[in-house]
Order: sequence, then structure tokens, then C-alpha cells
Amino acid sequence: MFDKCKLVSIANLGQTDAVEFLDGKLMIGKREALRDVNWDKLKETVGIEIGDILEVSEGFSKVDLETLTTEIAKRLNVYCTVVHPVREAAAVCNGKYFHTWCPFEPNPKLTTGAGDNFNAGFCLG
Repeated sequence: MFDKCKLVSIANLGQTDAVEFLDGKLMIGKREALRDVNWDKLKETVGIEIGDILEVSEGFSKVDLETLTTEIAKRLNVYCTVVHPVREAAAVCNGKYFHTWCPFEPNPKLTTGAGDNFNAGFCLG
């Protein structure tokens, strides 16, 4: 699989200093290098839109989740593809489409690790 992948850097790495105590951790983020990371920079560096790669001509905002997930799965030709916007998740696994609504909190106290937790839960079932 790795010979089919291409790594593209769009910025220098962000760094964090972590100071650990018995009752917690202080993390000091050094994000200056990430200041210019945005969608326009990604398009400029990569040179194409993700919609173009997937041949979704209408653009993501105009495509329903089932169509988007199904098209991505077809183009990638992998066993399982998952797309997870904020309020719902969809997957195509072994050619079958799945959808679920997600719990939604409009004012979360913490979002750190939310994507990691979703990914772990999805992978472990």
C-alpha cells in the first residue's frame, strides 16, 4: 500500500513541550509553524481539489453523505471507507452502506481526542 501513497508536506511540524506532574500534565503547544495551514494552502501545495480526485463534480457541500461515502469507497477500492461529519457517520464496508446519527453536544467542554475515540470505537466495533 505504501508504494501507492505520496506524502506531501504543507508546513513544518508543530511541537509541544509536556511537563508531567503526579496529578496531571501541562502541555505547551508551539504552533507557529501551523499558522498558515489552511484549505487554500493545501490546494495550492497539492494543486488539486479532493473533489477532483474523487470525480465528485458537484462539490462536497452539494453531495449527500451516502453518495459521497459510496463514491469515495469506489474510487479508493478498499475494504472499508468511513466518513464522519459532526452529526452523523457513514461507512461502506465490503460494498454495503451503513449510516448512524451521532450524539451531538453544541457546547462541548473538551474536544481533544474526539476523533481518536471515534476511530478506536469504529475499528473495534
